[in-house]
Amino acid sequence: MNGVQTRLENRSWLTGAPPTGYRIKAVEGGKRKILEIDQDFYPYVEEIFSRIREGQSTHRIARDFNSRGIPTWSDYLRKLKGEEPQGKQWQSTIINKFIRSPWVPGVYTYKGEAVLDDQGEPVILPEKPLTTMDEWTDLVDRIKPAPKAEGAPTGSRNGAKSLLSGIAHCGECGAPVTSLLGSGHTRKDGTKVPGHRYYRCSNKFKGGACAQGLYVRADALDAWVDQEIRGSVGQWDMYERAGVGPSQARELQSAKVRLEKLEGDFLAGNYDGEGQEESYHRMHKSLSGKVALLAKQEEERAHPTLKATGKKYGEVWEAKDQEDRREFLRTYQVKVWAWDKGTDESAAGMVMDLGDIQTMAEELSLSLPGKGKMTRQLISHNVPEEHRFKVP
Repeated sequence: MNGVQTRLENRSWLTGAPPTGYRIKAVEGGKRKILEIDQDFYPYVEEIFSRIREGQSTHRIARDFNSRGIPTWSDYLRKLKGEEPQGKQWQSTIINKFIRSPWVPGVYTYKGEAVLDDQGEPVILPEKPLTTMDEWTDLVDRIKPAPKAEGAPTGSRNGAKSLLSGIAHCGECGAPVTSLLGSGHTRKDGTKVPGHRYYRCSNKFKGGACAQGLYVRADALDAWVDQEIRGSVGQWDMYERAGVGPSQARELQSAKVRLEKLEGDFLAGNYDGEGQEESYHRMHKSLSGKVALLAKQEEERAHPTLKATGKKYGEVWEAKDQEDRREFLRTYQVKVWAWDKGTDESAAGMVMDLGDIQTMAEELSLSLPGKGKMTRQLISHNVPEEHRFKVP
């Protein structure tokens, strides 16, 4: 690292192709190069950031970019060189990888770890990066995989077509539901009538011990959830947990081990040679700063704060397509239970738990003077009282 320290201190670009969203600019008569934002590509970067903040999935963004013919970064660079683009398609994995890159806030890394300055802060190479560190950690936090229900099926080709796949559960046994499209039927005149989509108990379907085995029209359950979201929390001011980025626990432990080894080597006299003590103090200052920074980040992760979005939950829900609505429900850990027959046996019974939306509302009410703890928010339809309190 000693050979490149001076170039890092004056924000010089070292070597290779520019990271996504940046271009290389020669300065001081060509004596050195720096990174700056590529203004022609930046509108796409800004759009990605904006849509992620709005809660859109990276799958949706990728599909839209492909339909609009927006070039990926690799094809964009080929065009700049006068080469033929390869027609590479946008994918959610491409966008996720870009968002997680330390180059988004301009952080220079060496062997996968952020390089720190003498104050223990990450070295920011571009004078003006694509976004700030706080904004970057928020973006990374927003694209992390939403938690899946225990026992939920994976890789279902029908999952994307079902709002409540992996969210709804059989009220009888608690197993996650799977989605099934009925085959439909053919009228006497030969007209094909498409089948309806159903939610069914995955436990019963696999030959499990569920006595009743939920089998209910998906459109009926979906419509009820949509109606209740709009009519209940849809009227509430929307809050979010401040994003604090991915866990740094492993890197923190590694830095602590290296710091302890460095201090042990110093006490053993391994830095007694001429000029070595100065080298030791420089490395110790850098490692100590890194440990302090990572420890602070982990503390913030453990106690995330709530922030107002300036919107109602209903506004955000209305703007989403079905895929993004499902991700919204999964992210906030909303759960739904359903029974084939409710109090009125001619219709299904349903219960919904607002999950983390409720948890945040409780935290917010407890932080306000004069507010008491809220009771658990369970929304139900056509179920006896014992079903409401039977859900986990």
